[in-house]
Amino acid sequence: MEANASVRERIVRWNKDLQYDLIPNNLILALYIFLGIFGNSTVIYVYRKRFSRKNNDRYFIPILAAIDLFGSVICGSFGIALNMMQATFYNDSLCKTWWFFAAFITYESQLLLVVIAVQRYLKVVRPFGRHMDQKLSHIALLLTFIISLLLAIPTSILYGSVSFPHPKVRHCWATM
Repeated sequence: MEANASVRERIVRWNKDLQYDLIPNNLILALYIFLGIFGNSTVIYVYRKRFSRKNNDRYFIPILAAIDLFGSVICGSFGIALNMMQATFYNDSLCKTWWFFAAFITYESQLLLVVIAVQRYLKVVRPFGRHMDQKLSHIALLLTFIISLLLAIPTSILYGSVSFPHPKVRHCWATM
């Protein structure tokens, strides 16, 4: 029976076996998505509705929460999709796009944390000195966006759908 099965049928069967093995990982990713949506939505709500907008101290927190909200949804769903199509991921453009957004969101989140750390550092070390005003906060946000974009662009080149040892089996991974 195995000898008569087509290559495609064997690939689909192998992919189903991989899907089954990755169920615990998918459950963790689904929990990650749920907690990311709930937690970051709560932060956005609290910071937008409950805190005064006059204070520039909390400017970056709702933005970071929004980026992390998108990150948990995009990266979590990407992980589940990869787990479901380990041996049958044929869409090279979608693979490149997903990796680009996953990298961009990761870099943006990390760089915003650095900016928040610098903002807090200036408040603690120089309590009466110059701090980040609204204009400088906007510039810092724009710089994090541009730097994240520049750092994420190589993923569109380096990642894509690659072949396994068999030419009809493809996976979304680094192409180099």
